[in-house]
Amino acid sequence: FQAAQEKGINVVGTGDFTHPEWFKELKNKLEPAEEGLYRLKFQAPNSNDQIRFVITGEISNMYTRNGRGRRVHNLIILSSLETAEKISNILSWQGNIKSDGRPILGMDSEELLKIVMEADPQALFVPAHCLLPGTFLHGDVGIREIQDISIGDKVYINRLELAFQRV
Repeated sequence: FQAAQEKGINVVGTGDFTHPEWFKELKNKLEPAEEGLYRLKFQAPNSNDQIRFVITGEISNMYTRNGRGRRVHNLIILSSLETAEKISNILSWQGNIKSDGRPILGMDSEELLKIVMEADPQALFVPAHCLLPGTFLHGDVGIREIQDISIGDKVYINRLELAFQRV
């Protein structure tokens, strides 16, 4: 919360809504603010009430499709704690959601998408760690759009230097 304020960030993802212990924390410490956004319940008087929270989580899907193994991390952004609880209950029958903040489920990403959209038609479902055309990257070649980066160029992501590879 404090780091977000210092950096001027107004909306923060909660992360890990599927983990039962973290979900309890979210239910205890957040209250509805604007539609789809939450704020801290217990704030000091005269505190900055500008920071909002959106319910988020990441699921690691590991499955086989067309004879090939797939490993996809999917980012889920939900409209409410109620739908987060509903989705977590459904997913608890699919695998162990207690083991990690980003559970690993042996289900196809499309199946997960159907579960999420059925529970929350307003949800956003995004393959994590993917960059769209037009995304700017900084690397040894300067700042360029992703489509202008070549195989072998080095880019910097979260202070890590990575060799760019197309999959």
